Amino acid sequence: MSTVLTDEQIVKVEKALDIKLYEWQRMLLQSSSSVSVEIPKDRGIGRTLMYCINLAMTIGKPINKQDIWEYSDWHGRYGRHYDELFFKDMFLDIWSKLRDVGLPVRHITTRNYDGNRVINKDI
Repeated sequence: MSTVLTDEQIVKVEKALDIKLYEWQRMLLQSSSSVSVEIPKDRGIGRTLMYCINLAMTIGKPINKQDIWEYSDWHGRYGRHYDELFFKDMFLDIWSKLRDVGLPVRHITTRNYDGNRVINKDI
């Protein structure tokens, strides 16, 4: 379930990412999933950006840093290169900028190995 953002939070998102959101992006961030918003079909118009913001700010189980590529909006369509490199880097960049301005973000954990044990800890 997506988080519904306030006007104040949207301003923080824009400031954190140093961008101005399109009106359709603002509407998506300020509405519940039951509201219909027409999303442009063109390439390069911010759909992956919106997906990353929603993924970062949606309440849910923690995401393991090594597994972020599995959450890719185009998982498997463009091969693992997109999923593992482009999407993962973009998501972590957006997530850290939102966290740094104090917006509520989902926990990201990382695996540390201690002998034969796996220890998950927040990054």
